[in-house]
Amino acid sequence: LLKKGRLSVWSDARGKAFVKLKQAVAGASLLHKPVPGAPLIIETDASEVGIGAVLKQVQ
Repeated sequence: LLKKGRLSVWSDARGKAFVKLKQAVAGASLLHKPVPGAPLIIETDASEVGIGAVLKQVQ
């Protein structure tokens, strides 16, 4: 997205997906307090158009 000369189009479908993702992340059913002392897992991924990371813990 930040490469010079690269065009990125923000379509209605992308906008709707982004809003849906924000609503899911903000929902309390997905978020839990971490268990102290239990191991944490960091998952990462990257491509030419984006990056992502997740911090998780099996409960």
